[in-house]
Amino acid sequence: MKPSTPYLSNLTPLRGIAALLTVMFHVDLMLGGGGNVLVKFKDSLLFNRLYLMVDFFFVLSGFIMCHVYGKRFSDNDGVWVLR
Repeated sequence: MKPSTPYLSNLTPLRGIAALLTVMFHVDLMLGGGGNVLVKFKDSLLFNRLYLMVDFFFVLSGFIMCHVYGKRFSDNDGVWVLR
């Protein structure tokens, strides 16, 4: 069965990377009681902004869901129908 929407192969790895970086950020927060245990935040621009990965993950997931399911939702006048 051929999917009705094309698969976005470049976005799936980005979601995985964002999820892993989010886990690293939260592990660092839990181990150190506020961070700076795994890597000193002031020494790394990436680790200093890992909290943004949560937002990135949710925005990207929402985009993928709209891409995959948007046509079904708009075709049924706002009523979600499982097929």
